[in-house]
Amino acid sequence: MNESHAWVMKRTTKRGTTYHIRWKDPLTGKWKSQQAEGTDGRLATLKQARQQAAKREKELREGTHRNIRRASWADFTDEHCKHITGEANRAEAKRTLKEFGDICNVTEPRRVTFGDIEAYVDYLRTEQIDSEGHLSKSSNSPATVAKKIRYLKAAFNLAIRRGYAAKNPTSGWTQPKPKRKTHRILGIDEEAKLLKSGKKLYGFKMETFIRFLLETWGRLSEATGLQWPEIDLNGLSVTFLDTKSHEDRHVELWPDSNLRNALRRLKAQTLLEGGPFAAYRDKPNLHKKWHRILEDAEIPHITIHDLRRTGITRALLGGMAPIAVQRLAGHANIATTMRYYVQVERDDLRAAVAKYREAASA
Repeated sequence: MNESHAWVMKRTTKRGTTYHIRWKDPLTGKWKSQQAEGTDGRLATLKQARQQAAKREKELREGTHRNIRRASWADFTDEHCKHITGEANRAEAKRTLKEFGDICNVTEPRRVTFGDIEAYVDYLRTEQIDSEGHLSKSSNSPATVAKKIRYLKAAFNLAIRRGYAAKNPTSGWTQPKPKRKTHRILGIDEEAKLLKSGKKLYGFKMETFIRFLLETWGRLSEATGLQWPEIDLNGLSVTFLDTKSHEDRHVELWPDSNLRNALRRLKAQTLLEGGPFAAYRDKPNLHKKWHRILEDAEIPHITIHDLRRTGITRALLGGMAPIAVQRLAGHANIATTMRYYVQVERDDLRAAVAKYREAASA
C-alpha cells in the first residue's frame, strides 16, 4: 500500500458510530490511528472523516505530518510548569492543569478534546453541593474561568511545539463578555466607622491593617506577606517584594498620617520575624472578621480589595497624575487603573465640573 495513503475505518461503540483515520507512519513503518473529530465535541460524520483523511494524506505526501509523542498528563504538567517564571504564577498554572486533568480524567495531552474543555468550564461555573446539603465549591467568576483557560491554551500551544499534541483543543472556545461590575468606594464617614468598629472588635492591629490598605493601596497578599525590614519608618516608605507583576513596588507613606506612628507602636508589640499583619494570612478567618466589622459599623457590603480601589480613586480625584497612580498601584497598563479601579460617582463629576468652571473664569 502507498505510504502516503490514509483511509477511514468505521467503528461502532456505546457512544455511537465513530470513524478513525488509519495511515502508515513513513518514519517508523508502523500503522497509526486517530479518531476523526467533529465540531463542538460531537462525533465526526463520514464526510468530516473523509476530509480529515484527505488532509492527512496531503501531510504525508508533503512530509509535514508530525509523529505525536506519548506523555502522561502528570509528566507533561511537570515539564510545562517548570519553565514558567514566577513562583506564584507557576504554582497557579500547576493547580489549574492538575484540576483539569482530574475533572476530565485526562491521561495524555494528545487525547484532550474540545468537549473536555467545555466540561471543565461547566465545572468551574457550577456550584457543588455535598451530600449534607452544604456548599463544597462555589462557582468561579468569569475572570477566573478566562484565566484558567488561558493557562490551558498556553500549555497546549507548547504541547504542539514539543510534539505532544496535533492541535490546540481550546481553539474556538469563547466566553460571553461579563457585565462590568460596579465596585464600592468607601466614603469618609464610612471610613471612620470602619476604623472604629475594627478597633472595638479586634483591637489596634485591625485598625492599623485597614488604615494601611487604604493608604498604601496594598493587595491583601502583599500586606499579609510583608516583613518588618521592608518597612522604612524613618524614610517613610514600604517595599512590596515580588508583586503580582513580578516586580518590587515602592510606596511612600504620608508624612502627616497617623499610619507611621501606628506602625511604630505595632512593631513594638509584634515579633520581628512575623511581619506586621502575618496573623491575617488565614483568609477564611479574616473574612469572617471582616463581615462582623461591617455589620457592627452598619456599612453596606464592601470587600477588603475595595480599600485599595478607594485609595486609588481618591488619589486620582485629588489631582495626582494618572501615570504616577499607575506606578504606585503596580499596574503594568494604565488601562487597568482607569477601568477597574477608578470609581467616579455623580457628585464627584459635579465637583470636577464646578472646579473647572471656577478655574476657567478666574
